[in-house]
Amino acid sequence: MPKDIFKLEDLIKLWNIYADNMKKQGNPLLHSVMTTKEPTVEGDYIVCEVPNQAVGVKLEQESVKLLGYIRGKLNNYHLKLSTPIIKEENVKMIFTSHEKFKFMNDKNPLLNKLKSTLNLDLV
Repeated sequence: MPKDIFKLEDLIKLWNIYADNMKKQGNPLLHSVMTTKEPTVEGDYIVCEVPNQAVGVKLEQESVKLLGYIRGKLNNYHLKLSTPIIKEENVKMIFTSHEKFKFMNDKNPLLNKLKSTLNLDLV
């Protein structure tokens, strides 16, 4: 089986063409997953991170057609698809007004100056 060398840019271009076809065929979920984050290549694997297992299963169900298309265009029949699940970071919930102000102040330190200038107090 042929195993031509290819550029990542060529793979991404084909990937996006296929994703656009998914949208045209009425499959916005696959289009969204395929265009959220660009795939990478690790050895013979095209790696597409997915947000959860259900989306990964959906993409893997489409993988036969997807890989057939990409393998043919790149003339590399050793390519496989990997769909690891993105690990979500623990997000701290913000409840109190002091926590909200601290969060916003960390993003924009000028808020503290505004609070002082206007002599504001948090409730």
